[in-house]
Amino acid sequence: MGTTVGLITFEQFERLPAEPGKTELIDGEVVQLPPAKKWHSLVGADIHESLLLHFKVNGKPSGFGRVLQEAGYKLGDRSWLQPDVSITRPDDNPASDYFERAPLIAIEVVSPSNTAENVHLKVQVYLENGTLEVWVLYRKRKTLVRHRPDSVTTHTGVFRSDLILDWSLDLNALFA
Repeated sequence: MGTTVGLITFEQFERLPAEPGKTELIDGEVVQLPPAKKWHSLVGADIHESLLLHFKVNGKPSGFGRVLQEAGYKLGDRSWLQPDVSITRPDDNPASDYFERAPLIAIEVVSPSNTAENVHLKVQVYLENGTLEVWVLYRKRKTLVRHRPDSVTTHTGVFRSDLILDWSLDLNALFA
C-alpha cells in the first residue's frame, strides 16, 4: 500500500533520498509506492509500444510531443507526477531540468497499492494543469476510464481516443 510522509514543497521533494518503487508529490503530500509488479510494467510497455508504433507509421498528431514511459512532470510547487505512459507537449521548455507542463495525455495503470483517493487526486492535478485526457486502467474490472476536463467515460473492449486518429487499444488483449 502507498504511504505518505507529510506536506512538503517540490524543492524539498527533489532533495529526498531515492527509494525503491515510485515516489510522487501530490498537492504537497509525498506518496511512496512499492516497485511495480510485472503485469503493471508489461501493460505500460504494451501501451507505450502501441503508441510509438502508431506515431512512427502514421506520424504524430499536430501539437503532440513524445511518447514516454515513467517520465516525471513538475506541476507547480507542490506536485510531481510520474504517469506510467504519457505524451508530452512539443513546446515544453527544453532548457528546464524537468517537464514543467502537464502531459497532453497521461496514462495510469492502477495497482493494488494505489488508493482510490490518490488516483482521483492525480487525475485532478493533471486536468487542472492542462492535460487533455487521463486514461486510468483497472485490471480487476478490465476497464479503461477516460477523464477529460468536462467528462468521464468508462470503456471495455476496444478503446479509441479521438485525439489520436486511427489508433485503438484492444483492452481484452491487454488485460488477458
